[in-house]
Amino acid sequence: MAHSEACDLFIEQEIEVGLEQGKTPYSIGKEVAKWIEKLFETKIKPETITKRAQRKIGTNVLSDASTQDDTQIEENKEISKGVTAEGKPRKRAKGAGRPPKFRAIKPTNRTQGTGDNDWYTPLKYIEAARQVMGGVDLDPATSEFGQGRIKAEEYYTIEMDGLSKEWNGRVWLNPPYSKELMPKFIDKMFDEFTEGRVKEAIVLTHNYTDTAWFHKLQSVACRICFSRGRIPYEQSNGTIAKPTQGAAFFYLGANPDKFMGIFGEFGFIR
Repeated sequence: MAHSEACDLFIEQEIEVGLEQGKTPYSIGKEVAKWIEKLFETKIKPETITKRAQRKIGTNVLSDASTQDDTQIEENKEISKGVTAEGKPRKRAKGAGRPPKFRAIKPTNRTQGTGDNDWYTPLKYIEAARQVMGGVDLDPATSEFGQGRIKAEEYYTIEMDGLSKEWNGRVWLNPPYSKELMPKFIDKMFDEFTEGRVKEAIVLTHNYTDTAWFHKLQSVACRICFSRGRIPYEQSNGTIAKPTQGAAFFYLGANPDKFMGIFGEFGFIR
């Protein structure tokens, strides 16, 4: 995926998640602009992202209510109704209120944890994992496309069968989400960590707290971050998933405080 396309996809998914979490377009614009500069080394004005978020909900209000006086707030209420402050019909600019020109967001098998395994983690979570562990030595469940994002020193694709290999060092694991494969990858992580070959790991799964594999992994994790909202996983063709539940980041290693300091912005940690 080209740099500009990846950036556009990131903006779209962050707007979607922000709106679902009840954030204002203004706050989404400020937050996403900071991530764009950090992850893509590109500067985008917060106002540009704010406008895209507003088009998503069919409004054209540029400022957060907390920064406006009473007159501005009343004017903005009228804008959202499609009339001027004098009560006259407002002429809409060409294309105003239409959905942004980006990929359709469709539910997928993975949103229910039962099917397609080729879904990828949004970049901000990968960057956070690298900050916690200082890098990634191994990604044992990935693809060539995925490694354009993870950048692990070593990785295993489905053809290489990561379950049959030895795992070592600092590991990032976003396992296949099928009912058959998830327990096998969790069992493998449990064994490799308890036997001392894996020194540090972050494992991303759905928050299926009723499953045996979840309880097994939490028994060796010193911290778990339960996501605030749902993670918009991506496919290599740009399709974005809309999960039916939140996620859990398991941390295995000797730096729980560092994990809490970095992943705390994504949810609550126990």
